[in-house]
Amino acid sequence: VDYQSTMALVATVAEKDDERLIGVARYSLIPAGEPGRAEAAIIVEDSYQTRGVGAILSDRLVGYAIQHGIHAFVSFIFSENTQVLRLLTRSGLKFDVVGRDGDLMEIHIALPRKTER
Repeated sequence: VDYQSTMALVATVAEKDDERLIGVARYSLIPAGEPGRAEAAIIVEDSYQTRGVGAILSDRLVGYAIQHGIHAFVSFIFSENTQVLRLLTRSGLKFDVVGRDGDLMEIHIALPRKTER
């Protein structure tokens, strides 16, 4: 993670005298001819899904990306992953399914410009 071309955010919970990782959101710039576009992914531990962790991670990752000149995310999502599709819909971000390979969908997500947020 260099905080510019790659970024990762984590969600943790306190557990006794320690912290336990329950979620990660990250992006990595797409090299070669696609400035301002990054591949993005979010993962949340099963027992913390549908509790808003993914939405918080997504919102913060999007905000960070916008501040660093990224205008689009590319993600690969299995079509049966309705939770991620619901998260995208609720986020208000514009997204399109641009390709499919079996059950795997390629999704392009437009990020608002700095002034739109």
